[in-house]
Amino acid sequence: MLFLKNREADITNPIFQKRSRKDNNVEVLINGQYIPTRGFWPIIDENYSETPFLAIGHKDGVPKREYNKFKKNYGKRFKYIYVCQSAPFLLKNYKYISRKFDGIFDLDWATKKNQSKSLFCNHSMMVRSMPYRGFFWESKKMAKPFDFSMLTWGPSDTRIKRWDRGSKICDYLLKKGMKGIIVTQKGKRGDFLNNSIKPYIESGNLVIEDAVFSEIEFHHLMCKAKYAIFPNTVDAFPKHIIESLLADKPIIISKDLLLGKDVLSKLGDSVCSIIDFEKNYLLKQFIKLSQRNIKVPLLEKPGLNDIISFLFLNSGPKNLTVFLELIIKDFFI
Repeated sequence: MLFLKNREADITNPIFQKRSRKDNNVEVLINGQYIPTRGFWPIIDENYSETPFLAIGHKDGVPKREYNKFKKNYGKRFKYIYVCQSAPFLLKNYKYISRKFDGIFDLDWATKKNQSKSLFCNHSMMVRSMPYRGFFWESKKMAKPFDFSMLTWGPSDTRIKRWDRGSKICDYLLKKGMKGIIVTQKGKRGDFLNNSIKPYIESGNLVIEDAVFSEIEFHHLMCKAKYAIFPNTVDAFPKHIIESLLADKPIIISKDLLLGKDVLSKLGDSVCSIIDFEKNYLLKQFIKLSQRNIKVPLLEKPGLNDIISFLFLNSGPKNLTVFLELIIKDFFI
């Protein structure tokens, strides 16, 4: 569990204090003064008591100056864990990370590298194992008038969320009569509007929104789609993948997703369809759902099994009818 998510932790020596109620950043006590930080995540146990573990990491990588200053003051009092929130940073700085940290949250990516420090989980799994911004995703019994949804970073992103792929997928499905929801976390709705897109918006077959609404509003919007598409590649196991599964939405992910592909493959084809979007061949099916309840197989890695079981066990599609059996011909990406 991450520090200060649900309530105040029981801390005997207040090295950390919350900066404000508006965010999850903390201040650390160094030389008698609290210093603002970003990317410090003190870890607490199930009883909300402090532990000797400190997770470090943010969307831009590692706050090196603050981290070095903290280690100089507190040294071996803590075990330091790198929390991978930036897959590009992980790729570029793995040697630094493995040298400077006692453990690494890098999920299944470690199977391709040195496993000695991998903890076989990731930050998104921990964040989504509890209410996030006061809200927990769950299955919602509501009409699903849309066939697919996609969360993106906008037209300029060709590496992380991959709108260069997403736009082609969206265009193809819309031409086949499908209906979709697109939400961008970066840029504006207007960045997507062009002469080919506008008719689908005007007809109600496509909804495009900026990510400016609350967690509840975002949940209600995305739950209107039957399945979620993730053309992402260099990404650190997107939180929205877990959100989709918690909402009983099957997912379609890319074969070259950096973190999480091997773990997700264990959920089975009825829950997670893995596609090589770069191959020029006939993609026979995007996804095919069965009506059986999902049972997650036991995983071999300790820790990962516990978290995955908590997040996914009995949280997959239940009693869903087959809604799509799409044969894609001459679809070259």
